[in-house]
Amino acid sequence: MRKPPASSLPLRQYALLWRLARPFLARQKRLKDDFSLRMVPEGWKPPFTADIWIQAASGGEAFLVRQLLDALQDLVGDTPQQRLRILCTSCTRQGLDVMETACKYGETAWPGLETAVRVFPLDEPDIIQRARDYVSPKVVTLLETELWPGLMAACAEQGIPLVTVNGRMTEKSYSGYRWFASLWKKIAPARVLAMAEADASRFASLFGAERVSVMPNMKFDGVPRDLPAPATASLVTQLLPPGLPVILLASVREEEEPLLVPVLAYVREHAPEAVLVVAPRHMERGSAWKNLLESTFGPQYVVSVSALEQSTSPVPPGTAVLWDRFGQLQALYGRADAVFVGGSLAPLGGQNFLEAAGQGRVPIIGPHWKNFAWVGDAFFDSGLGVQVPDAVALGPALLSHLHATPDREELRCKVAAYIDPRRGGTRQAAEAVLTMLAFRQ
Repeated sequence: MRKPPASSLPLRQYALLWRLARPFLARQKRLKDDFSLRMVPEGWKPPFTADIWIQAASGGEAFLVRQLLDALQDLVGDTPQQRLRILCTSCTRQGLDVMETACKYGETAWPGLETAVRVFPLDEPDIIQRARDYVSPKVVTLLETELWPGLMAACAEQGIPLVTVNGRMTEKSYSGYRWFASLWKKIAPARVLAMAEADASRFASLFGAERVSVMPNMKFDGVPRDLPAPATASLVTQLLPPGLPVILLASVREEEEPLLVPVLAYVREHAPEAVLVVAPRHMERGSAWKNLLESTFGPQYVVSVSALEQSTSPVPPGTAVLWDRFGQLQALYGRADAVFVGGSLAPLGGQNFLEAAGQGRVPIIGPHWKNFAWVGDAFFDSGLGVQVPDAVALGPALLSHLHATPDREELRCKVAAYIDPRRGGTRQAAEAVLTMLAFRQ
């Protein structure tokens, strides 16, 4: 009789590592507040057994959940007889907040949808098996970069099809994964839809080519075709009204903080009338950024949005604003005159600069954007974005855009011409999930 995957030596070793790591993880800053829920107590249990369990690691992947819910609704229909119960999980607080919003919107737009949002459990096999038994999913869907051996083994043991969509696997990750080739074959997803040929090749090497195909990246679908009118009562428009020159440093990462110090000084010296907005990628870096801004601008010229949420007065010219609230980046992109998208000055792979382009802004990025190579060099060759070689060049590039902001609608037309032929990935992902669900009905 064939042994279940969880009884294999690599999975037993994996379980032991999780058990040994528990005391350290319980004190980890990002995990400690909801660590007890990651252990899957009775209260973690959703109020239903799920047709689909969707896992998205953090905020970036979680934004794709709303797109996927919309595509599922289009394919399933919204008659009362057509119902879906979906559990959404994420590893981070930001991801959970994004999912909560997406699920509320989905249930309002789709009467046949029932959702629940939970923190993703520790992937320790015993814990994840308890979560699986609570959820009893018919299909599990992983978004983008995640391979969770505990969850994959738990699904394999009960024949639950697992689908990876918008899949991405870096060369660095692959070099580690391939040492456990025998394990991956046993717990392989039923299907992998990879975002690019290079990713598909790596997935195929681990799981078998017959399971893997290439899809358009779902993030192309996330670029809006039409912009909604800005909300006059929004915090962004109240604090940053039209006519106020605004420079935005968006999704900046901890490793970039020292690199951006001279950029802050350059902006302060050469554009003293501008408002500089810093939106960190991780909100826990707020205090560090506040110190950096105060050392450059002076404490009297630095404010945080968390302290201004009840304000209706615009911030004065020359102010540095720490935007320590998640979920308002789209509005900030639409308001800013010059935009830098972080994760790209240091070798971190980049952040999603398409979001800025979709708001009619030319994103400026650094030299490191390999995680978004699927967008294509032609994006920059067409003038839809700007790459700078280092932080020294970033300051002048920002001021150039500040003083000569491209026409927003003209740029959006060019962006649409580039993106529209690349759309369609979200529907392919939804079709793959529903195909697997049909096998389990």
